[in-house]
Amino acid sequence: MERTCRELNVKIVAFTPIGQGLLTDKLTDENFKTNKAARMMRFKSSGELSALRSEVSALAAKYSKSMAQVALNWCIQHKVIPLVGCPSTSQARDSVGCLGWSLSEEDVKRLDAVALDRSTLDSKYG
Repeated sequence: MERTCRELNVKIVAFTPIGQGLLTDKLTDENFKTNKAARMMRFKSSGELSALRSEVSALAAKYSKSMAQVALNWCIQHKVIPLVGCPSTSQARDSVGCLGWSLSEEDVKRLDAVALDRSTLDSKYG
């Protein structure tokens, strides 16, 4: 699908690119329990995200960015438009911080390797 979209110059939009908070600094055990993205992905506990969250967190520190900014920039590096909800001014400001810089190719590959370890398209999960 990705190749066809690119050939036809169709832009891909990422829905919930930060997983409704799963890839942010603000994830807690309490808000994990009610997270729609976690339920859709059939995560049993927030620990299932620990490898990906660790990578995003490490890159946030490396680039002096928030975890959300790293996750959004990761989408952009894949030439995908992240669809971001901004219910507050502070979240809007944080989201804009994903622009004007780029994750390195190596860092994108690191995130891809960890994230693609568990896909909703993999039959063992769905």
